[in-house]
Amino acid sequence: MTATARRFADEQDIVERAAGAGFRLVQYETSDGQLVWEWLRGEEPRPQFVSRRVALNYMADRLRRDEQTRHRLPLRRRAHQ
Repeated sequence: MTATARRFADEQDIVERAAGAGFRLVQYETSDGQLVWEWLRGEEPRPQFVSRRVALNYMADRLRRDEQTRHRLPLRRRAHQ
């Protein structure tokens, strides 16, 4: 597999995993003509990125952090003495 094909597969994986979490990646032009990428999900704040690559890196990191948080064990309460 070439580096380009591997990168495309990695990007598709991120987009698919994000879709599974309810996100959709969209590109649009702002009122001043700047093209931006945004992850949409409901009414949540939508960070904007000037490149698709940065948007994908952001989401890969967010998905990784969400996964780590999900696997943490709950804190145990100490018995009061």
